This record gives sequence, C-alpha cells and structure tokens, in this order.
Amino acid sequence: MKAHRILIAVLTLSWLSPAFAESFTEQFEKMTDQEKEVFYKQAGKERGEQFVKDYKKIFSAPINFWGKVVDEKGNPIADAEVKFKVMDNLGSYDSPPSPEFKAVSNEKGLFSLTGKKGGELFVAVSKEGYYQVRDKSVGWIAYESWGDDVPPPDYFPTPKNPAIFILKKKGEVATLVRLYHLRYSMPKDGTAVEINLETGKMAAAGQGDIKVEFSSDAPPLAAEMKKLPLHKLPRYGWRWRFSAPGGGFAPWNDRLDFKAPADGYQETVEISMSKDAQQWGTDGKRQSFVKTKSGKYARIEFGLFTSHEGGGFIIEGHYNPAGSRNLESDPGKLIDPKRIVKVGLEKAIEEVKAKASSKP
Repeated sequence: MKAHRILIAVLTLSWLSPAFAESFTEQFEKMTDQEKEVFYKQAGKERGEQFVKDYKKIFSAPINFWGKVVDEKGNPIADAEVKFKVMDNLGSYDSPPSPEFKAVSNEKGLFSLTGKKGGELFVAVSKEGYYQVRDKSVGWIAYESWGDDVPPPDYFPTPKNPAIFILKKKGEVATLVRLYHLRYSMPKDGTAVEINLETGKMAAAGQGDIKVEFSSDAPPLAAEMKKLPLHKLPRYGWRWRFSAPGGGFAPWNDRLDFKAPADGYQETVEISMSKDAQQWGTDGKRQSFVKTKSGKYARIEFGLFTSHEGGGFIIEGHYNPAGSRNLESDPGKLIDPKRIVKVGLEKAIEEVKAKASSKP
C-alpha cells in the first residue's frame, strides 16, 4: 500500500489553553470574537482564514478503506486482526486521541472500514502464528492533503482493488543457543581472539568457531586529551577482520530469513574505516549467517565499537548446536550458553525440552 503522507503546516496554538478538548473546528466555533481576533492576529487574517478552511477540509474527508491479508505466497489469511487509527486532528500533545477501530479479515482475507471521517488512516494487520513483514503489514494512506495535491486515480483502495497486506507464516522452531549481548574487548594491535559459539567463551588458538582481529592507528592520548569530546580528538583508521576457519560468513539481510544458506560462504570478511572517510565514525555493524568448521550454523549480528585505547564487539544471535540450518527461534526453546558451561550441552538441551513440554 502506498504511503502518501499529509503535509501539515505547523501553527502554534498554545494560547488556546486548556487546549483541544474537542477537535479544532469544534473549538474554533466556540471561540469568542475576541479569541478569534487573537487567532487571526497571530496567524495573519488571510493565513488564519485559510488555515481554518483547510483544517475543516482535511479532517472531515470521508474515509472508506478496503484491504486484503495474504501470506508470503499470496494465499488469503482469515481471522487476521486489523487495527485502524483515524487522524482527525493535528496530533499535538493536547489534542484528543485519534479514534481507533478494529476488524477481522474474512475467509477471503478481506476487510474494510467505511463511513469514517479524517485526514489520514493508519492500518496494521497481525495474527497469531504469523510474523509481521516490514513495510507490508502496516501502512498509512492520506484522504486529504494540505494544498492542491491530487492523488493518482488508483491511489485509493476499492472493493475490487483492495490494499494488500502481507504476513509471513511462522515455521518450525529449533532448540537454539541464545547468544545474548556477549561482549568482548580487543587490543588494537591485531592480536586475534577466538570465540566458541556454543558457550560464548573465548577459546584457545585454533579451537574457536570464529576468529576476530582488530587493528587501529589511533595515536595514544595524553591525560588532558582524554577528557575532550570525540569530535575534538584526532581521527584514526580502524579495521576488523572476521574469520571462520573451515567455514565462513554469508549475508543475512532479512530479519525473517531464518534458514542459513547451504553454500556461498566466505571464510574471511573485513570491515574498515579510513581516518579520512567523509562519513567517519568509531562504530560499525555486520549481520551474517555463520557456518563453523564442524558444520554448525548461526545467525549473528556483530556490533563493533572502537576508541583510541582499543576496541570491542558484541554478539547477538542464535546458534543451532544440532547442525541444522534452521535458525527460527522460540523464547521457550532457547538455551543459555552459561548453562552449557555448567552442565554440558546434552543436559542443557534436555532441560529446555522438559520445560517446554511441561507448559500447557
């Protein structure tokens, strides 16, 4: 669904204390002649009259909306919950809340909202057992604009041409190790650190699933300089190098992509920043599927940070200890790596499964 936004000029109306208990048009009609005179004086007679005229036009536009909910394959989804919010005022801090409505999609995935008035409509769909898809499960549509904009002929949904909303059906979840905010400090001389993804612990050389190296040409700072804000300190170049010996890294771009690819892995990836870069910064990020030398898979976001003293990185993600490429998770089937360290992998898996089966 196209997201055509209303362009609304900001006009300060704070003098209308205690402000909008009702819509602006209703409030305006109840103003005394003196209050209206103040309004026109602040806004300018011509501009004030035009504002009132445009306000009435925008927020009294008829709203009739038709939509359809489908899955990622285009199949209609029945019984999806639909939430509407009608924008019928400027939305300032003292405006009344926008009215909200609900609907449920029928067996053909269809739903509608008719007979309302306002300037803009927000729509969101959801259903148990499905994921919301970014930019495809929610949307805005303007029914009036501030000015002379004319929408294209096919802009508004109709019963025969409803707006399409997409939900993705949840798949089979796996028992995964939850890699939650694992933080590691790094020297800036390129010394390698290896990580065991099963336990989240650092590993001896040659024993880890991934190897991380960080180097920087940041000059040492004198004591008095350490108190200065970053923008007053000398820039420096930095470089991160990630390796998965015997395995590799593959792009992970979609948050709803839970299956690691079978091939296409690159054993080493690098992220770097020149001190002369136009958009210079101290931090970075990378999202990757990871394949280990033992044939295990993970889906990880690396958060990178640097300073004049050194660097560090944070790991967030999931690791499948069974060797499956499935990385779809459920909060009730996650293993804490600390538990693996304490009782071993097999026992930790048994505990999670027992806990999950005991739930009603």
